[in-house]
Amino acid sequence: METGQALDHEPGPAVRVKKKQRDRLIRLAAAHWEWVLGFADEVWWSRLAQPARHAWADHKSVRLREMTLPNEDADPKAITCYGILRADTPEVLVRFVDGRPVNPVTTAFLSWVGALLKADGKKALLLVWDNASWHLSKDVRSWVRAHNRRAKREGGVRS
Repeated sequence: METGQALDHEPGPAVRVKKKQRDRLIRLAAAHWEWVLGFADEVWWSRLAQPARHAWADHKSVRLREMTLPNEDADPKAITCYGILRADTPEVLVRFVDGRPVNPVTTAFLSWVGALLKADGKKALLLVWDNASWHLSKDVRSWVRAHNRRAKREGGVRS
């Protein structure tokens, strides 16, 4: 999987290299009809984590209660929404999952996207996403390498 970033707001030589990588992915995807360029991101919400709050009132301070999860509560503590904007279609692939966006959840999402793209007759997903720790982790990189070997051998979608 090759990654890029949206870095237009950052100056410097290192950013130029990353922009060149992103632009290279865009050119590669445009040259191959069976490849898909995707722009991915995710967001997650926690039912228990407290937001960063600021109060502008002079007379009252904002008080936040510490939230606890009752033992009988079976709902997840957090929910994550992954999304990929496909450059070849006006389609956005969206998937909600229980939990935070950690390595196993990320690889499960990539596998799900690969299955959808395979059904469309695609051969590769060129993904542009940010440098979140779970995107760049050793586990995710290992999964991608193993997945790509399996996809090449068995005819799946490379990531």
